[in-house]
Amino acid sequence: MEEMYYCEFCNKFLSTSQALNAHKLIHSRERPYRCEDCGEAFTLSNELLSHKCAFHVGDRRKHCEICGKSFSNNPKLSHKCEIHATQRPYHCEICGKSFSQKGSLSTHVRTVHIGEKPYKCNVCDKRFAVRTSLKYHSYLHTGERPHHCEVCGHTFTRVVCLEKHKRIHTGEKPYTCEVCGKAFSRGFSLKRHRILHTGLKPYVCEICGTAFSDYSNLAGHKRVHTGERPYHCEICGKAFCTNRSLSSHKYSHSGGKPYHCNICGETFSLRSYLSTHRNNIHIGEKRYHRKVSGKAFSKKDSLKKTQARSRMRK
Repeated sequence: MEEMYYCEFCNKFLSTSQALNAHKLIHSRERPYRCEDCGEAFTLSNELLSHKCAFHVGDRRKHCEICGKSFSNNPKLSHKCEIHATQRPYHCEICGKSFSQKGSLSTHVRTVHIGEKPYKCNVCDKRFAVRTSLKYHSYLHTGERPHHCEVCGHTFTRVVCLEKHKRIHTGEKPYTCEVCGKAFSRGFSLKRHRILHTGLKPYVCEICGTAFSDYSNLAGHKRVHTGERPYHCEICGKAFCTNRSLSSHKYSHSGGKPYHCNICGETFSLRSYLSTHRNNIHIGEKRYHRKVSGKAFSKKDSLKKTQARSRMRK
């Protein structure tokens, strides 16, 4: 039998000693890999590489003389300087991070650099660095989800999660890729997308060698090998490999249909249903018409090119 390496903190088994050492950093909260451009720290070297590819490759950076952090353009740097000058006068001597209140600085030093966790859960004894983390954790025991979506009835433990969810209904996508112009509803989706432009896949499965550009995709992939399905539906008990799959499944109980076809307006409970609908119904459909000749096109770009050629001939 192949030798496995055991983590004494969480009883998890890893296939290599290197994987075990990297895994233990999660428990120690140690982040030894620091980005020299912006100062952000990471647990794994692959996470640092992914960060550099997404944010700093080919970037002419501007540096803040106060904290040393880097920015991709002068407006961002100017805004950061204004924060230092007026809004955040309290600076951490260890990492240089700035705060608007002295109490926030004290909390930062105690929880981040000292590792203090003063807030304990009365149910499971798990400890937390800040009170709000304990509050959200308590919802796991009580089942409370106080924030409700008025459109589909989906519930959330945090208001910030509700606000992000609402973008599914409104179609708002405030995060735009500066390389290709593609827009996203969530910031982390943009971060993951940026790596696609580099072509790099730094996250490699140690079992089968499959590589991924995003760590969460690797984590979900590993469950194919282990058979683990840690996300359970509290209504019907069905289990899923990823939290995203569970979230999509919940719409089958609530009756919510948050995914809208931008062509015909039909709604669906799952993103996969929307994709199937588009492929079966709208691919090859000629929806764009010339007012002059009545000729139809399946792509808007084809219509624009024809119109441009027509204008050039006149």
